[in-house]
Amino acid sequence: MNAPAPLPAPDGGFLGAVDGRWRHPLETGILPGWLGSRRWFGARNRPVRAVTLLPLAEMAPDLALLLIDVRLDGATQRYFLPLALRDATGAVGFPLAPVAGGRVLIDAAEDAASAGVLLAALRAGITLHTGNGQIRFEPEDATRLASPGPPRALKADQSNATHVFGQDVMLKLYRHIHPGLQPEVEMARHLSRQGFTHMPAFLGQVALHQGNGAADSGESGNDRSDHDSVLAVAFAYLRNEGDAWSWLCAALRQDPGPGRGAWLMTRLGQRMGDLHRCLSATDAPPGFTPEPVTIAHVERWMHETESDLETALEALARAALGPAETQLAREALGRRAEFARLIGQPAHLPPSGLCTRIHGDLHLGQVLVTRDPGGARDVAIIDFEGEPRRPLPERRTLTSPLRDVAGMLRSLDYAAQLCDAGRSWARGASRSCLAAYELSMDGSPALPAREPARALLRLFLLQKAAYEISYELASRPELVAVPLRGLLALIGTGADRSGQEKETP
Repeated sequence: MNAPAPLPAPDGGFLGAVDGRWRHPLETGILPGWLGSRRWFGARNRPVRAVTLLPLAEMAPDLALLLIDVRLDGATQRYFLPLALRDATGAVGFPLAPVAGGRVLIDAAEDAASAGVLLAALRAGITLHTGNGQIRFEPEDATRLASPGPPRALKADQSNATHVFGQDVMLKLYRHIHPGLQPEVEMARHLSRQGFTHMPAFLGQVALHQGNGAADSGESGNDRSDHDSVLAVAFAYLRNEGDAWSWLCAALRQDPGPGRGAWLMTRLGQRMGDLHRCLSATDAPPGFTPEPVTIAHVERWMHETESDLETALEALARAALGPAETQLAREALGRRAEFARLIGQPAHLPPSGLCTRIHGDLHLGQVLVTRDPGGARDVAIIDFEGEPRRPLPERRTLTSPLRDVAGMLRSLDYAAQLCDAGRSWARGASRSCLAAYELSMDGSPALPAREPARALLRLFLLQKAAYEISYELASRPELVAVPLRGLLALIGTGADRSGQEKETP
């Protein structure tokens, strides 16, 4: 991508320049190419047909808030893209274009100074007026937002932009914007009322309200609807030793013995169980009230899994892979009948358990390694927004809590393979985690009876592995062997890198 020509100086105000002289070069030249290099952009592998700027408000002479609509083939996605002006000789973060007068236009979502301005506005509870609505800075606990430490960008977040202020506050700016109730805010408030403490405390949100409607950006093609869209959220920062993925991989590379990380497996199972017990409370408000699992639910889950598997297998058949991956792909393509039998197993068992709200994107990277008041290691669960690329209504759907369990077990399998722990460690870790979960959920009506639970868990493991295959082929084809081995293990076949046969979990 060639360097863009300098934008003219913003005479008449920053937001005026964005909405005036800068609009055409940004929409037609700068942003379409720049977006493809952003990891948070959900359509990196699709052609961008058009970009439309939607200026919202100017927070400071050098900071403007705006949305962009990105038109793809048959769909439009909406993103939050605050912009800032900085001196070109200083640290410029993520530049978009030079500006006449020795300045540069940057992505303010990744800029620490801009994050500080947003947090100060949240603490003050201000309201900004836009062309057709308001941006409301709504503190939940303003006292905990006072006098935070200096901000630093959290580089691990790829779907959003996250800043940590000292040891006090975490501010997350959402990138892909969907209108409607934000699951992360809903979940934080509900779980707090239910007494779940193994998560960060919710401190506030920045919400956009557009009085004459907001575009439905969830790739549905729907007309405009009058909804709030959450642009950012603040949570208390939890002191931690890193996320569970980083902690576990470091531990396994040091010593991949069978019992390595045993405490973590126990805590993961316990805290998942604690979470699901809170989410299965019968005195829940609308949107959280559990409902019994029915045969209709089971049939829908089976159909979804069958569809996701077929999508993955079709992508495998088209993919150009290396020799080892090709061998695994051929084996998977030849096992359709066995996969079909596994998918059909839940239909032969009486449905039981409850459909509840779930985390929806639970894996080792969504868990922090912490310490309890006595100094013993514990874990906390974070990022309750669900899978960021799914529409909000889908993320808020009641479903089986075993989906979260499947996500965590698949994450453990990734850790075992990528951190060279071997199959024996993966098998033991999964069993320990599952045993701790079942003990924590003992007596809960949300957990199905033993045989239906195992059949559903295998179903969700298969669906998750199929999703991972499609994802890796599109984003990281060099890693597609990891979910392929996991998929084949579910039917009791496929060898890991040491040649040891895998077993059905």
